[in-house]
Amino acid sequence: MDEQEEFERGRGLLKAKRFQDAIEVFSGLLAPSLLFSRNTLAASAFMGRGRAFQLLHEYKKAIKDFHLALEYSGGDKDEEAALRAFRILTMRASCFAAIQRPDLAMKDFRSAAQISIEDPALFTGQSQCLMYCGKMSESRQVCELALILDQENAVAHQQKGIIHSHLSELKEAVSAFDKAIALKPQYETYILRGKAFQAMNDLNQAQEDYGKAISLDSSSPLAFAHRAALFASLGSLDLAIADADQWILTAANLADKASAFASRGIWRGQLRDFDTAVSDFTSALELDSSNLAAYNYRAKAYMQLNRYQEAIDDLVHAAELDTSNSHLVSTIAEQYVALGEFDNAAKYWSKAIQLEPQSKVLYRHRATAYTKMGMYESSASDLSVAIKLDERNFTLYRERAAVYTNLKQYAKAIADVNNAMHLNFYDPAIYEQRAVLFLRMNLKKFGRTDLLQAKRMRRDQTLLKSKADHAYVINPGT
Repeated sequence: MDEQEEFERGRGLLKAKRFQDAIEVFSGLLAPSLLFSRNTLAASAFMGRGRAFQLLHEYKKAIKDFHLALEYSGGDKDEEAALRAFRILTMRASCFAAIQRPDLAMKDFRSAAQISIEDPALFTGQSQCLMYCGKMSESRQVCELALILDQENAVAHQQKGIIHSHLSELKEAVSAFDKAIALKPQYETYILRGKAFQAMNDLNQAQEDYGKAISLDSSSPLAFAHRAALFASLGSLDLAIADADQWILTAANLADKASAFASRGIWRGQLRDFDTAVSDFTSALELDSSNLAAYNYRAKAYMQLNRYQEAIDDLVHAAELDTSNSHLVSTIAEQYVALGEFDNAAKYWSKAIQLEPQSKVLYRHRATAYTKMGMYESSASDLSVAIKLDERNFTLYRERAAVYTNLKQYAKAIADVNNAMHLNFYDPAIYEQRAVLFLRMNLKKFGRTDLLQAKRMRRDQTLLKSKADHAYVINPGT
C-alpha cells in the first residue's frame, strides 16, 4: 500500500470514529524518512492526527500537530493549501478555546479570516470561543453573522441552539436544533436537542432523541451516556446499566471509559449489588486514578460491606484529590468510629475543623471521640465552642452536662441542665438527667421531685398521644 492509500485509510478510520487506529496510521506516515520529501502529505497527516486528538479531547497534542501541519504546508501556495490552512487554523483555535486560551484562539481566527472572510465556519468557531469565555451576547451576534452568510448552514443553527441552551432559553434552543436537524440530521444535534428536552422535563422526547442519535451512530458513547443517566433518573436502573455497558464498549478515551464504569458502579450500588459495584469502581480507577467519584462511591460500597478500613483508604485518596472538602475528612473520622479507633477519629475531625472552623457539628463529633477516650476536659472544651456557635441548642448543653458529670463538676453540670431545661421545658429526659445529678450530690429531695415530675410528664404525653390516636380512628378524614 503506497503512502496516499495509507493516508486515505487513516481518513476512513477518522470518519468511522476509530480515533486511536487513525492516530496509528497517521503516525506511520510521519516516520522521519518521510518528513523531508512529501511536505503536502506530511501536512495532511499532521492535520488528520491532530483532528483525531481533538476528537479525543487531547487538545494539547492536537495543538502541537496542527502547528506542525501549518509548518509543513508553509511552502504550498495553491488554493487547496489555503483551504487546508484555513481548516487547521479554525480547528486549532477551537482547541485553544477548549483549554481556556481565548487569546490564542482569537489570534488563529484572525489569521483564518485573512484566508477567507466569507466562510461561515470562521464565525461559528468564533461564536464557540466567545461562548467559552462567557461572552454570550457577543457569541450570539457572531453566530448570526454565520447565518447571514448561509441560512442553510446546519452548524450555525446548531451553535445558535447551544447558545440558547446556555442561556436556559430552552424552547428557542429546541427550535434552532429543529432547523439544524431538518438541514442535516446529525448525531450530536440529536443529543443536544435531547438534553434541551430533558431540561424541559420532556423526558419521552429526550429519550427519543437519544435513541435517534444511537440509530445514526451506535459506535459513539455520548448518546448512551446521556440516555443511561436519563433512565437512572427515572429509576429504570436495569436499562441504565444496559446503556452503560454500551457506553463502556464505545468510549474512545480512558477518562470517558472510567466515567462509564463509575456510573455503572453507582447504579449497581443503588440496586444494592455492592460487590459488583466495587468491581466497577476499581475498573474506573485503574483507567483514571484521579476519578474522585469512583473513590467516593467505592468507599460507600465498602461501608455497606462493613469493609471499613478499605473505605477509609479510598476516602483518604479522595481527600487528597479534593483538599478543601471537610465532609470527606469528616466521613473518614466516622469510619474510624465504626472501627472503634477514636484517636484516629479525633485526628481527622481536627483536620475537618481546620477546613470548616465554624461547624458546631464537627466540634460536637470530636467531643464525642474525646469522651470515648476519657479525655473529658478536651470534650468539654469542644462542646463549649459548639455552644458558642449555637447557643439555642439544648442538646449541646445536655451533652456538656454529661461530660461535667464525668469530671464530677456537678455545679457546672446542673447549670447546663438548667439551660437545656430553659430551652426545652417539656422534655422529661432533662428532668431525669438533673435528678441523677441531685442524687449524686446527696440532694435526695430535689432528685425525687425531678423524678416525679419526669414521671408525670411521660404519663401526660402518653395520654395525649392516646387521645390523638383515638380521635384519628373516630374521624380519619381530619
